[in-house]
Amino acid sequence: SELTAALVATITVTLFTAPIVAYYFNYVSLVALPANLALALGVPIVFAVGLVSPVAAYIPGVGTAVGWVGTTMTDAMLWVVNRLGSSEHSTMAVASPGIFAIIGYYLLLYAALSYARSRYAER
Repeated sequence: SELTAALVATITVTLFTAPIVAYYFNYVSLVALPANLALALGVPIVFAVGLVSPVAAYIPGVGTAVGWVGTTMTDAMLWVVNRLGSSEHSTMAVASPGIFAIIGYYLLLYAALSYARSRYAER
């Protein structure tokens, strides 16, 4: 389903970028998954509105309605991200991992994702 695909993509991207964020910024986000999932669900709607808007703008009333949908969805996504990110415990400070720790992390991540794919992939 679309929700499952969005969830899997969000988890994968979050797991993939975590060591890079830790290395360069010395923190790990504890709210990245729910924030990114909220965005993954809202972006297709905003994208569709963006595609329709140039034509809808020439139809009285329709352009305003389409614009309202896009603006409302964007505001909702920003509200979720701002609320999650403003929490006192939204991030955790970490020491910058060494290159061997990052390589090890990616090897373990690859092994785990390969196992999950072989175990749960549709046959």
